[in-house]
Amino acid sequence: MRVDTHPDQFCVLNSTKKEVVQNSIAILHFHYQLLQCMNVTPHMILHIGSNSFGKKQSIARFKHQFQKLPQYLQQSIYLENDDKTFTVTDTLELCEELQIPFVLDYHHYQCNHDQEDLKSLLPRIIKTWKQQTSKMHFSSPKNKKEFRNHSDYLDVFSFIEFLDLLKPLATDIDIMLECKAKDEALFRIMRQIKFYIDYPIINVSTFQLEEH
Repeated sequence: MRVDTHPDQFCVLNSTKKEVVQNSIAILHFHYQLLQCMNVTPHMILHIGSNSFGKKQSIARFKHQFQKLPQYLQQSIYLENDDKTFTVTDTLELCEELQIPFVLDYHHYQCNHDQEDLKSLLPRIIKTWKQQTSKMHFSSPKNKKEFRNHSDYLDVFSFIEFLDLLKPLATDIDIMLECKAKDEALFRIMRQIKFYIDYPIINVSTFQLEEH
């Protein structure tokens, strides 16, 4: 089982408020220690955070605060693109500069993008993981009105489109499904995968992508 954490919305490392930054660092220490107690290598997923005074200054503040963290916390942080402000390109460029693994969130990309060609960015995203198996997030929008909210289940055709983007990478990828129905959403999408596309099924949660 792959275990990591995603500190909540109050963990904003690039906040303009000193007390918020201090609290955010305390949250990171707590998550680190929690995972250590579970005998799990600590990894925590963050967003770049605040957009106060614009993207450029916000990214600069993140870099400044990140570089002040102790080495063990720096090595525990992954970054994820968000659904409002910081796009795949924004986050990827920061990850490359700071040597942080990048967690691609496909739903967030659909909500917030600058007409980026995701297919051309994927090899760079994979490269940020170095020797680790990369991790990505997938979910489906609740509906057109509440597009940024997660649906209970997954849209199989959108998922297949996502898989088609991943095929040329020819590498192992862990995909975390963010669904309100949790395990049942996983089992349903696996049944749909078997129905719509004949991928080799390895077990109840794993399949192999093959060109057809």
